[in-house]
Amino acid sequence: MSGTSPERQCADAGSEEILAEVILYGYDSENMIQPEIIPLDLDIEGNVPLARNKSPTNSTNSRNIIDSSESYGETSGGSSDPTNTVMAKFEEISSNFSPRILEQILSNSEGGREVISKAKLGELSQHKSKVLVDVIAQWHLQNRSSLTSQDLRTYALSVTTLFPFEDAKKYYVPKAGGRKNNSGKIANRIGNIKQRKRRLDLQEEKHAESCKIGPPSEEKLDRLVIEANQWLELNCQPWSTVLDNWKTSFQFRKKHLRAEKCIDKIFTTYPQLKYENGYQLIDIDFQLLFPKAPNGIKRLDELRPIVIEVLSKKAVDPFTTTLQTLLVNNSTADTKLCALLLALNAILPPIAVGRRYKPTIRDAQQDTILFVPTSAQIDLQLESLYETYKDKGLPIVPKLVVVGSVTEIEGSFIVGYHKKLYHTQSAARALDIVVKLTAVHNLPYAKLSKLVWHFITDYIYQIKQLETYSAIEELKRHLTKTEGKKHD
Repeated sequence: MSGTSPERQCADAGSEEILAEVILYGYDSENMIQPEIIPLDLDIEGNVPLARNKSPTNSTNSRNIIDSSESYGETSGGSSDPTNTVMAKFEEISSNFSPRILEQILSNSEGGREVISKAKLGELSQHKSKVLVDVIAQWHLQNRSSLTSQDLRTYALSVTTLFPFEDAKKYYVPKAGGRKNNSGKIANRIGNIKQRKRRLDLQEEKHAESCKIGPPSEEKLDRLVIEANQWLELNCQPWSTVLDNWKTSFQFRKKHLRAEKCIDKIFTTYPQLKYENGYQLIDIDFQLLFPKAPNGIKRLDELRPIVIEVLSKKAVDPFTTTLQTLLVNNSTADTKLCALLLALNAILPPIAVGRRYKPTIRDAQQDTILFVPTSAQIDLQLESLYETYKDKGLPIVPKLVVVGSVTEIEGSFIVGYHKKLYHTQSAARALDIVVKLTAVHNLPYAKLSKLVWHFITDYIYQIKQLETYSAIEELKRHLTKTEGKKHD
């Protein structure tokens, strides 16, 4: 071997792997340390070890490679940078990945540039090493369909070439003995990303399957059910026929109701829900899903004297005192209902949202009803509110929108969901739709006023809730006791 140049050895062997392993590059982005020859001492697997001198220096052997650099592509008639020509050959045999490419990728991000900077000072920290491994893993997944031992050797070689203080054994551990697979940080990270992607893909497949609007697979549907659904898929008028077919086709939709993730698909499949009277379709589904639910509007009115009594025994803020006045004077039914909803927040105070935010009673009151100055501002105010929800990581929920203020209601009542959805003639009917829309599609409650909506759904509409709260249970016991006295 001593009588043959390393270039000749590689050319004779015709092996990309041998070339990659014979020449290890001592590469410094500023000083351009020249390549050095590493002896071909094979390990037990027959591979050239990747361990390197931590402080590569120019040597006589390095000089020998540079002197014969023409075999690596030096053009005739002039001198070229030997490091560049060797790097070019590295990129050729490594299918475009090399120390140069790694440095370019890292240079494209702030985190990558920090890795380059820190690596000049010594061995990378665990965090910076993870950043480096992530960069290599993402490059591999974008450019390779499989992971081979040669890939891992190339990646580890590129790391130790670009960053001499790094230990190749951290990044690549060849399979040996009883170990069937390669390991090391790079192989592990690529495997973890692939595994996570497979898991997410499976979840997406299940989600897509569950949202397909189609007949239930486990039951035979009556021909009339199928025909009614087919009619709805093609027609939106006449409305009386829509109502009839909506009720008839309930079994077709049933498995997609009470599933929050399917609501967008249902509203797309059945555009009738977006019509001005679309809430009538929600009424039908609610009645069929919860046949024992009482008349919520009537029960809400019966709740008012109890709320007045409980509030009279509590120390409340000035705004809630105003609400008490509205509940007992000659206010309109709409004003009294809005005052009742807001006052409930003083009896059922808000719970913490996440670990760091505890809403005030006033926060919860403002979240219960969205008051807007004019009808023209409804869409803008809804958009702004939902954008705020998004920024805070809160879910999009149906909203009761009232034009005016609690003391000066203009008479327009809206149900919003993403945007203005339904217009009603009373606050009670708008609240009724909000509760039913939430229940039919199992949507979340508004976070800040959660206990109020939880109580209304549980006690007023008698739809059993999975969660329990001490404040709600206490109010329910008081209401039960009061109702008992009425019957005595």
